[in-house]
Amino acid sequence: MPEKDPMLDQIREKTVSGFNRTHWEGTFEEFVAQKLAQNPVHHLRTAFQYIRDMIDHFGFSQREDAGETFRHYKLFDDPFHAGKKAVYGLERTLEKLVNYIRSASLEEGKERIFVLSGPVGTAKTTIVDLVSRGLEEYSLCDEGAVYSILWLFPRQIDDEGGKLGFVRTGPETDDVFARVRCQMRDNPLYLVPRPQRRDFIDGLLEKAGFRGRSRPVVPRKILEGELCYNCTQVYNYLLRRFNGDWMKIINRARVERVALSELSGVGIAKILPEGNVETSSSIISFDDNYKALSQILSDINLVKFNGKYVSGNRGLIQYSDVFKKPVVYLQHLLSAVEEHRIDFGEVGADIDVVIIGTSNIPEYEAFRKNPLSHGIRSRMRKIEVPYLLNYRDEKKIYEQGLVEVARTRHIAPHTTDLAALWAVLTRIEKSTLQRSEQEIKVDERDLVEKMNLIQKAQIYAGEVPQDFDKDARRALTKDLVRKLRNEFAYEGMTGISPRVVQNLFADVCERKRYRCLNPFDFFNTMRIALEKGAEVYEFLQADSGGEAPDVAGHLEAVNELYDRIVKEEVETAVTDVNDEEISAKIHGYLNNVKAFLRKEKIQTRTGGEEPPNEELMRYVEARMSVDDGDRDEFRFKVLSRASTAIADGKTLDIRETYADLFRAVRAGLYAEKKGAVNWDNLVAAMDRVGEDGGMSGVPEWSRNLVKTLTDNMVSMFGYCRFCGRDVVSYVVNKRLLAT
Repeated sequence: MPEKDPMLDQIREKTVSGFNRTHWEGTFEEFVAQKLAQNPVHHLRTAFQYIRDMIDHFGFSQREDAGETFRHYKLFDDPFHAGKKAVYGLERTLEKLVNYIRSASLEEGKERIFVLSGPVGTAKTTIVDLVSRGLEEYSLCDEGAVYSILWLFPRQIDDEGGKLGFVRTGPETDDVFARVRCQMRDNPLYLVPRPQRRDFIDGLLEKAGFRGRSRPVVPRKILEGELCYNCTQVYNYLLRRFNGDWMKIINRARVERVALSELSGVGIAKILPEGNVETSSSIISFDDNYKALSQILSDINLVKFNGKYVSGNRGLIQYSDVFKKPVVYLQHLLSAVEEHRIDFGEVGADIDVVIIGTSNIPEYEAFRKNPLSHGIRSRMRKIEVPYLLNYRDEKKIYEQGLVEVARTRHIAPHTTDLAALWAVLTRIEKSTLQRSEQEIKVDERDLVEKMNLIQKAQIYAGEVPQDFDKDARRALTKDLVRKLRNEFAYEGMTGISPRVVQNLFADVCERKRYRCLNPFDFFNTMRIALEKGAEVYEFLQADSGGEAPDVAGHLEAVNELYDRIVKEEVETAVTDVNDEEISAKIHGYLNNVKAFLRKEKIQTRTGGEEPPNEELMRYVEARMSVDDGDRDEFRFKVLSRASTAIADGKTLDIRETYADLFRAVRAGLYAEKKGAVNWDNLVAAMDRVGEDGGMSGVPEWSRNLVKTLTDNMVSMFGYCRFCGRDVVSYVVNKRLLAT
């Protein structure tokens, strides 16, 4: 007999453990004693409260975006699939959605239908899918446990009802003929008659220590909710059978824990534009298997509820592309959200759901213009989901999409950054704050007047553009950034979709078989698209407003930025001086300037003292073209920058605070080196480096320089030997180097 695989036992043990952890069944009395009394608040939650608690369960952090602080909800990082479906950069939108849910959960406002509306490719469906996935995971946790009603039926019942409903032990449990679950998954508290329900709940809260301000508001749905039609039929049957003895009735009911699952149709449902029956019901006909049950319940009729509202009750209903449905087929939403009740044809039922729909802009506009839509629109909360305006967030989308590509090919630096920046440029508008009625300072007006779209996109990404001078840096305050970000209400609702860029990358990967994916591939693919025109590439077409994005102009602007970036990288790499060394030099300059202004001396490493190093100070200042007559003022202002930067307790970031000095020192180091470099010969020598990096074919006179340049391009900037060589060749051939 073959030896048993221990992995099979491990799977069995984990399966049993998971089942026991998430399954519970007992009488109503056991439920009250073991679950309800321990934490009554968890069992008083409506679907809105449950989803609110689920989102909080996954946690949140704070994130600053364009001068404002928002909550970053970790649920939308996709903790379920290692971030594969993460939502990036939509903190403003998500905070609005969560706040609406929170407000409804506190019964501060009426419940509403939430509609996520925006252009294609803005993660609307992904947002709702992550809420669904979060509900599934949360329902498996102790704090997220959900309970419902179950009826057990024996083959026969005596007058005392001893065999209808069972305790956990006893021979009669072997006589179970049918287990009939509540199709609507009603809250077990609905078994308590409405006239006595408030007093019953108040007593539970009092015993659990909820008094005064800590006492929660009991939701109206919990106080007024009714058992579904079938459960009501069984309940009333038992009421007659036992002459109104409520204890005998509830002893015939059971309570069970349920796990929410979209796949199983429990607490989560998605309704597509076509082919989905949302509600219906039919009479249950008893076949041979139900003859005994038919005899027991001979006086009543039961119905079978059908449709997505059965699946979604106690949780979430998602309408995908909701306004692709004719308005007449959406009228049931009025009673669903106002009366919390739905018509199933034969009968009606109370429901407790959060309804979230998604819609693209054209469908929403068509719906809005329909005169029949007014009633639904008055019960909606439209939440706009724009394209991203932070290119650093945008590039994360592309990096996630290229994960598999990155396993076999190197992705060169700036490839996703520049593609993301180009996409963002098609979505933002030139600021007109300088002509607005908003209160704005003179230096801010000057800055806005001169600001180009690339600089604006960099500001949206939390960066200070490198080409800003000291006056522009001073004018760029958090308040100005906030005004820029909120200037245009619909900024981000038009432009290039992330899907377009992802498709362009897919085109490159299908066509190209080289070692690296690099910005040249993206630029070339875009130029091919421009040559073929809007008939082939729809994203080049005009939008509904009659305007087409300036794709070519934005591409040229991004290409110019790329030229400046790689020029600086190559100049830096050939100097054999890294950023830490430049930072150290600037740090030394600042220490000497401080001593100079205070008329103090500098402590030496040996413990002695010496005057400030005038040679070092003049070296840095020469890089900044400071005249002799301006040195004192320049030194004072430079040192003031450090004081301002650390005024709020932050650590001084040399690279950020002194970006202009940083670039100037780097350029100076290159200027000292450039005379010794014959770039054309160096590129030719780099072409002779072997596939394995060997330099046997490289002329001896250039080996050290080739090695320095290659190693620095790899270690400092993330290139590989091949794409690093391509970039150096590009920089030299375009004559980008400083002269």
